[in-house]
Amino acid sequence: MSPLLALADHKFTLTNRCGNTITPVIADTKCGYSPPTLPLNPSQIGSGESQTVTIPSNWVGRIFAQNGSCGPKGEGCSVTEFNLDSGDAFTPQSYDISNIQGFTQSFQIGAAGCETVTCTSADCGCKNAYPVGDISSCRNDSPVRGCGAGDVAFSGKALSPTGSQIDSESLRSCLLSLIPACNLWLCIIGNIIRFSRSLHAS
Repeated sequence: MSPLLALADHKFTLTNRCGNTITPVIADTKCGYSPPTLPLNPSQIGSGESQTVTIPSNWVGRIFAQNGSCGPKGEGCSVTEFNLDSGDAFTPQSYDISNIQGFTQSFQIGAAGCETVTCTSADCGCKNAYPVGDISSCRNDSPVRGCGAGDVAFSGKALSPTGSQIDSESLRSCLLSLIPACNLWLCIIGNIIRFSRSLHAS
């Protein structure tokens, strides 16, 4: 296999299984080579409805659920962060949970054959997430997980609400699913964000 991989776009199908309209957000955090998703960012999705968007390969960004107080890139909220499809067989794809700008939701990210990270409170520790207000105390990027290059299968599970830090809105029993082809899912307290990607080796 060539060290350079031929990449395909990511297909995301978002399904709202909540009883109310929700607003998922896929935000770019461009690092020079990351193509933008906008204006492909999904709009509000009504209860029981689905929506599909295409995200370009080599994407770097965040996925979070807008609770009405998050900034356009998740400012002020818990976010999940991704650096996917580097195109280099020797560079791992990476993912992490960040509460640096505030803890608002519980998340879990998992990948087949790789480590699962889970954070259910503002105090879940550097091995699971960047803590509230942290800029440098989590040395060597300990919250970040790498999972190799290529077509990695990702998975996750829903979390039970724990801790007094979780607000009542987060406790709603509902699912937000993003379902495309390598099965990376993120789990938010009662809200599951799940996505996968298409990738073809040359």
